Amino acid sequence: MNLNLTYEQLESYKQTGYLVLRNVFSEQEVRLWQAECDRLQSLEEYVNPLNLRVAFRQIANGEKMIEKFDPLLDVSPVFANLFQDERILAPLRDIYMDEPLLFKDKLIFKLPGNAGYTMHQDAAFWDTFPYEGLISVMVAIDGATKINGGLELFPGYHDKLRQKEPLRNFDAEEIAAIDASKGVIYETNPGDMILFSSLTPHQSGSNTSDSSRRQLFLTYSPTKNGQLYKAHYQHYIRYATRGVDATTLNKSYFK
Repeated sequence: MNLNLTYEQLESYKQTGYLVLRNVFSEQEVRLWQAECDRLQSLEEYVNPLNLRVAFRQIANGEKMIEKFDPLLDVSPVFANLFQDERILAPLRDIYMDEPLLFKDKLIFKLPGNAGYTMHQDAAFWDTFPYEGLISVMVAIDGATKINGGLELFPGYHDKLRQKEPLRNFDAEEIAAIDASKGVIYETNPGDMILFSSLTPHQSGSNTSDSSRRQLFLTYSPTKNGQLYKAHYQHYIRYATRGVDATTLNKSYFK
């Protein structure tokens, strides 16, 4: 497998703000990831409301359902070394012309009944960092379709930060400035990969199917910007604990 991007792929990324790579990982690897997701979901010491690492969403019947692990790699031996896999690093290296360094890692479950995410740019949540260089890599653990809330990307809008305030998704005015007809919902198979800029607007719908849409998101930064991983999670804790009683933080911290 050729790990390096072609000239055409590099040009496509520059023009659209994202790149879809098919069949990057094997069926055997995917089956291992799926089993690991099941294991993580069963860990009561992590899957509880007092752990900042795990987020929940309320579905239509009022039940709260796990949404994500964020961060993930330090608690998962199976996923621990994936961020250093050359199948991920080589394409990023071609885009950066620099060595990629991990900035953020999270696992999104999107179980049946879970809502989607309205349109946003990731850069709005990372505006205290050099967001222009941040690229996220979505690794498909399950297949994604329109029915289970596949990722919808809007090409050609990655030239600037389009949100007036940070730490939120687009408002109605900002959504109206994006041509909805340009959005592409990418159906992916397990083992596929999508790279997209932190400035690329995207969204996803609810999972109305009877199967999960689990995806691993690894975000990178070029070496020229320095090691930002620990600084990002310090920032993330401040964001995640806004309005939380400080006396409860010892219980709410990452385990």
